[in-house]
Amino acid sequence: MPTLHRSIRIFGLVFFLSTLGATAAVALLDYLIDPYAIFGVRTVDGINAIKPRPDAMLTDIKAIVGTRFHPSALILGNSRAEVGFDPLHRAFATRSLRAFNAAVPGSDMDYTLASFRRLMPTNEVAVVGVDFLDFLYSPPEAGSSSPVFRDSIATRALALFSTTALLDSLRTLAIQRERHPASLRSDGFNPLLDYRDLVANDGYAMLFRQRAFESARSLARQPHELYAGGAGTSPALSDLRALLQAAAANRTQMHLVIYPYHLLYLLQLDDAGLWPLFEQWKRDLTESAASARSQGARVTVWDFGCAHRLTAEPIPDEGDRKTEMRWYWEAGHFKKELGDLVLDRAFGEALPAEAIDFGIDLVPATVETRIAECRVSLAAMRQRFPALAHEASRLASSPSGAKAVSSP
Repeated sequence: MPTLHRSIRIFGLVFFLSTLGATAAVALLDYLIDPYAIFGVRTVDGINAIKPRPDAMLTDIKAIVGTRFHPSALILGNSRAEVGFDPLHRAFATRSLRAFNAAVPGSDMDYTLASFRRLMPTNEVAVVGVDFLDFLYSPPEAGSSSPVFRDSIATRALALFSTTALLDSLRTLAIQRERHPASLRSDGFNPLLDYRDLVANDGYAMLFRQRAFESARSLARQPHELYAGGAGTSPALSDLRALLQAAAANRTQMHLVIYPYHLLYLLQLDDAGLWPLFEQWKRDLTESAASARSQGARVTVWDFGCAHRLTAEPIPDEGDRKTEMRWYWEAGHFKKELGDLVLDRAFGEALPAEAIDFGIDLVPATVETRIAECRVSLAAMRQRFPALAHEASRLASSPSGAKAVSSP
């Protein structure tokens, strides 16, 4: 018996030490590879210079990395801002601004406000993408709450000891030799390189079709109301106004950007019966910005949500895997090339002739004229591109029924 007890104790000790050693080895590997760049470990080409795009903890990762980055310019919004607004844009560089892209896919004004408050101390400029659907009002679900960032110690612990972190460390090693890895730059920008392989294999028509299906299903479920109980406000509008107040207190120049939605998406909004609310939303943004300016805020609303020759970029035909789109990945996401023009407009940089009339500064004196112009331009585009208009209508009447997205 003593011998048996002794053997059990030895086995237990060996098991404990083995487990401890394996855990320590995993933690050391995760620390040295630093797949999320949260430890600030030196990067080495061919080993960990390219970081994978995280599938989890992205809000917490960007909060930690953004805090250490000490940005003087901040980019906020959802996935459209994350892939469309490049922190290396010339407008930031020429103004000696250190820009960080804190945008997170699927985020709304609640997160945008929380992220700005967390990262705002040294921000001279903020570019905030605002998405119409985030402002449609539906009663909050039971148990819903404001976004809470995970404690940085907890995030770091997960980045050392979780299975996800280990897999991402191994993924970091693997993607160093990939041509188009799904990656995230150290300044928070998502170059969406992996979409290049999707385009090469399946073509743009497939990407547009898939996104159009998703948009049709989403739009069919959307509430047709902007305000809570007819009170002229909503949680999203309240968050926006709080954001403008925070920017004023921090003396931050804020550019609110209505995204340059592709014509297909604008037609889908219209066919879903949401266009009047879209117009009213623009009025609300304009009024909120004007009110904030009257109290000392430096804020501008830039409207790119209007049918335009750039946003009506033709979609390559089904099966076409060679034609390269210049401005869009699909109707939901524009490329950084179009995002560069948006930033050029917002910062007063020179624009090429094709974009000279792209986007407008919304103010109370001009908002109604702009709304009327956008209504006319959408109707004209609907007549000009009947195949695309028909596809949008089919998606609206049967969100899961259409089989292809036709090219303009």
